[in-house]
Amino acid sequence: MIGAKELAFPRLNAFGYWVFFGASVLALLTLIPQNWVMMLWTGYPPYSLNENAGSTILYIAIVALYGISSTAGSVNMVTTIVSLRAKGLGWTKLNLFVHSILAASLINLFGVPALLGAVALLFTDKYLGTNFFNPTLGGDPLLYQHLL
Repeated sequence: MIGAKELAFPRLNAFGYWVFFGASVLALLTLIPQNWVMMLWTGYPPYSLNENAGSTILYIAIVALYGISSTAGSVNMVTTIVSLRAKGLGWTKLNLFVHSILAASLINLFGVPALLGAVALLFTDKYLGTNFFNPTLGGDPLLYQHLL
């Protein structure tokens, strides 16, 4: 639709695909009864910091890998649309679908780092003893909700 023969970074695209594949395998591992994630799909800290939350590390790894994968794909799409358009194909002549892919990729580039930061803080709370989200020790669980 933009006249490019290839994506701007084909190896980054392949990397994003394989990271997505790895995250999908980890997500399927949560179907095994010993690996159940019992803290809802959001991973809110009051539930995820509990001992009965299930495999929090698996949840964190899945979200982080999906985030890395989508960020790699978004960087590739934005770079391809901005720099590899055919000559004479200006912004006003682009198809609406190309504009929507660009908008979704930009939203992804600005939104996913906050989610990755939230799960990184969740990891440090659960396994390294910090207290970002634990209200009994001075943390704020609403911080996680805002980052999510």
